[in-house]
Amino acid sequence: MNENVSNENKKRSRGYIYWNTGKKMLVRLAVSLYTLRQVTDDSVTIICDEDSWTECSKIATQFNAYAKPVTFEKTSKNFAYFGKCQLHKITPYDTSIFLDGDTIIYKSIPELYYLAEKYEYVATQFVDWTTNNNRIRKRIGQWKPYFPDMMQGALAPQPAINGGVFAFTKDSKLMKDWYSYAKKGINTFIPDETSCQMILHKYPHYIVSPDYNVSCKYGKITDDTKVIHFHGRKHSRIDDKGNYIYNSKLWYDVLTKISDLSIVRDNIKFDKQLPKYLEFKENKWIKQLLQQ
Repeated sequence: MNENVSNENKKRSRGYIYWNTGKKMLVRLAVSLYTLRQVTDDSVTIICDEDSWTECSKIATQFNAYAKPVTFEKTSKNFAYFGKCQLHKITPYDTSIFLDGDTIIYKSIPELYYLAEKYEYVATQFVDWTTNNNRIRKRIGQWKPYFPDMMQGALAPQPAINGGVFAFTKDSKLMKDWYSYAKKGINTFIPDETSCQMILHKYPHYIVSPDYNVSCKYGKITDDTKVIHFHGRKHSRIDDKGNYIYNSKLWYDVLTKISDLSIVRDNIKFDKQLPKYLEFKENKWIKQLLQQ
């Protein structure tokens, strides 16, 4: 590596960031941060809305991280999605790795810093799906009324991405423009992720393998898995017979490890998914907490 480039990289601040709104994700956030801290000592910042600032501060303190409150205009039910599109304005780092709060981390992923510094924006592929997948084509097609001239480029064969894990630099051109595109489809399905998929071909970017963002439902967990993503509230799923599904046992196992922490006991009641899936004895302690 060129010495000047190496010295320049050393000057860049780098870190992981989370984005949290409200209180329903707090326990999931604690689980994710616990697993992240098992694999890296890198700086971590929770960017949060004012409604969750107090709780996020306590979670951050528990895991040697920082919490930073921000105010975004709450324009719709999809407000939380649009925060992602503006993180370049708030992140304290020159280069950031973003993680959704419903992830668990198996391995550190510092290579995403370097890829972001080379390509500006790094996306993660969603399993083996591409833009030829019927579901993805339908999602992109919802944006035709807003950006008809972009459909050909957006639907050209390329990997389908998921917004649960990505990396970027503060000066990423995609990050600077993302929100202006996303807000056009303010009431569409996952507008941040789909708008990013739609505009990706226009900007410098790099797409890494699904190992960096393994779907708990559709993906395959292997020795190469780095991050598991329990998207769509699948972290706590149990079937009618009490069997774990969508790899939820992995998430419950981590939750059990931190069950004595006040940040879990004080906030578990906000996770509205948990009461639906607790009719089996391994989680009696969770039920007791929810009844308090």
